Amino acid sequence: DRPLPAGVTASPAAALGAAITAVRSHDPVQAAEARAELAAIGTAMKTQFAAAATPPPAGQRDPRPLAEAILGTWQTGPISMTFLPDGTTVAMLPGGRRLDGRWSIESDGRLHEDSSGRNVVNDAWVAGDVLTISQDGQGMSYRRSAN
Repeated sequence: DRPLPAGVTASPAAALGAAITAVRSHDPVQAAEARAELAAIGTAMKTQFAAAATPPPAGQRDPRPLAEAILGTWQTGPISMTFLPDGTTVAMLPGGRRLDGRWSIESDGRLHEDSSGRNVVNDAWVAGDVLTISQDGQGMSYRRSAN
């Protein structure tokens, strides 16, 4: 894969829009370059998700209970999740779409959340300023953007 521009996986929507425009180009070289960049973005994101699904050692995780450590706003690319102390969540999706829901921590320490329109229980952990939510071996990492 070719090297990616800095920050491209943090803003995949912008990168995807530019790449689609280039792929539609009548210039075959520009279209081929865009396809190569799209492949590299896909590989980078798959690697990011696979790595995110492996919990770090306990000593690298936030020492607070998950119910405390998760509070605040978390961002990945164009998606943000806010976990509020009253057990509500606000997810902001591309295009300004808002999903409201509820969250709690199960007795086994797993995150129960329903802002996606369905009830899900996932493994989750906070390490530094990164929240990782893992489901079926696939993880999504969010960076803290506000407390």
